[in-house]
Amino acid sequence: DHWIGRAPSASQIVAYLGVGTVALMFAGVQPILLDALVAERRLTAGMVGWSFTVEFLTLGLGVALAGAIFKPDKLALHGLWAGLALAVLNLAMFRASGLAVLADRAAAGLVEGVLVWLTMLMITRSATPARWAGIFLVTQGVLQVGFAAILPVTLMNRFGANGGFAAAAALALAGALAALALPRAAAPLPTDPELGEAGPQRL
Repeated sequence: DHWIGRAPSASQIVAYLGVGTVALMFAGVQPILLDALVAERRLTAGMVGWSFTVEFLTLGLGVALAGAIFKPDKLALHGLWAGLALAVLNLAMFRASGLAVLADRAAAGLVEGVLVWLTMLMITRSATPARWAGIFLVTQGVLQVGFAAILPVTLMNRFGANGGFAAAAALALAGALAALALPRAAAPLPTDPELGEAGPQRL
């Protein structure tokens, strides 16, 4: 059980998994919230697919950009600002309609990518990456199902789509607070000898 660098504590592992789970939580309720926007005539049926696609494309882009731009340090700061930004973007959906929905979800995907990148930092440095990736996928999948089951009969039943986005904003805020438990930095990944003098990977 040798980690690359110092093994994270139990609370740090929870924080790593927590920020990534918050980032992907919207995926489980996205169909419900987008359908609610259509019912409220804030989004056309034809734009539902675009909204769904653009967020996942920018999420992937956010992961790639974070790995290319950020060094694996100041992790709590990265998680804090990304979580807060996601909360603000979810609250901004209260008044969004039409193309503003697409713009908001595109921006949300980028900051969600930063949060997922933080989780990937732990997984790629663990002694058993496949096991931790499985734990992460199962955890966020179970929570997505629960979130999707609860929202329609609670906040969305009274406040419509805005109730769902309020819950998503609260979760993003929880993710920002959880990021404060992240370690200061992650160890650089070892360089493949075949790459010669290439610097350590930043993921």
